[in-house]
Amino acid sequence: MVLKYLKFVVKNYLFAVLSLIFAIAYWISAKELPEDSLTFSYPVLFCLIPLLIWNIAKSVVDFRKTLADQQTPEKEKWNCSLHITKPKMIVTLATIAYIALLSVGGFLLCTALYLGGLAWYLGIRRPIKLITFVVLYTAVVYAIFGLWLNVRLPAGILF
Repeated sequence: MVLKYLKFVVKNYLFAVLSLIFAIAYWISAKELPEDSLTFSYPVLFCLIPLLIWNIAKSVVDFRKTLADQQTPEKEKWNCSLHITKPKMIVTLATIAYIALLSVGGFLLCTALYLGGLAWYLGIRRPIKLITFVVLYTAVVYAIFGLWLNVRLPAGILF
């Protein structure tokens, strides 16, 4: 029964479980930060953790429904395949490359290339739409984090 539940959680609630683990780890490690730096973090965590716990509790209810379902074949119920596809792998590898290259190319260059490349790969082919999306998104993120919140974004060694 426990093994079936774990397979069910991996299949349907993996992101929620990983998010909860990340939130709890952050909460524990944030205790060492100065109080002023937690002004934004604690309200987010106070909202996030109950939502994630609710999501996991919902998984128990959904699991019981799946367990009682007589219409779906047993093999299909407990299949926890992540359905790894070529697009998922490309997005994952692009994200890893983005993170790895941030220290070299800096936030602005890497973000523009990352967003432009993924947007093109995922279907935005019109140049005006693509450039508008990349420039606006990068500018908004830079304005929020770099200018408003005064977060030092990676400058990179190229600049």
